[in-house]
Amino acid sequence: KALSQRHGSSLFMTVMAAWAALLGRLAGQEDVVIGTPVANRMRAEVEDLIGFFVNTLAVR
Repeated sequence: KALSQRHGSSLFMTVMAAWAALLGRLAGQEDVVIGTPVANRMRAEVEDLIGFFVNTLAVR
């Protein structure tokens, strides 16, 4: 958390960077793509709807 604050990033961004570095090292690859779920419930009219409104966002 302190590392994130020191560099002006979110905790999520810091953990994702560490995860990408680990995956890249284990796979022997410099370029790693990680999928993360995004809720997409930004509009008020869809907040109360029931259903699976999650998309996967590819982060490189």
